[in-house]
Amino acid sequence: LTKMAQSNYSQRSLSDVTQEQIKQIAAYLDQMPLCELVDQDGSDSMSDEYWRKLIKRLGKIDRKYINLLDKSYIRSLEKEAWELKSPSLKLLATLQSRGLQLEVFRSCLEHKEVNCVSALDVLTNDMQSPIIVTQPEDCDLDVGSVLKLHCKVQSTQCTSSLQYQWFKGQQPLANSNHSTYSVHQVELSHTGQYTCRVRNPCIVDPKRAFVFSR
Repeated sequence: LTKMAQSNYSQRSLSDVTQEQIKQIAAYLDQMPLCELVDQDGSDSMSDEYWRKLIKRLGKIDRKYINLLDKSYIRSLEKEAWELKSPSLKLLATLQSRGLQLEVFRSCLEHKEVNCVSALDVLTNDMQSPIIVTQPEDCDLDVGSVLKLHCKVQSTQCTSSLQYQWFKGQQPLANSNHSTYSVHQVELSHTGQYTCRVRNPCIVDPKRAFVFSR
């Protein structure tokens, strides 16, 4: 992501990821989940490697990736593993050549069918936490007035995907998922302290993904 830090995350492709990050991601995708899964017949079997899960997920969401499920291609990746090479590196190179969008790749990594959190963290660990540059202002309004509160965030990666939630006290407010919160006719019941929570969904670490207004 560092190659194009100023461009929109959703418009990037996997080719924009640095080679060092690709190597780190591949190392995680080559692994197999540590936990064992129980089949429907009750027998234990080890789960597929993450790269196999990724291929299956891509084949489900976009038909142009279905041929990755072809047995000959799978065998070519398995051959990489037999030769003590990285099948995931070869897979990622294929996906780069096909212009896989970074947002699609990220969504696959975090989907429950893949759930490769370590690779996802590599992809997002250089992202900046949301920074609120316009805080909601205190106001003293008459009953019947219009209330408008603003929470502006500095442009960063995944700006178009930022998630907002407004609170009154500790309670989340319904239909308040935008950077501006409005009440058309203020009543006494609207008196209280309002805060805005902003989340960057592209950041895995919750300590960096969330920020609250003052």
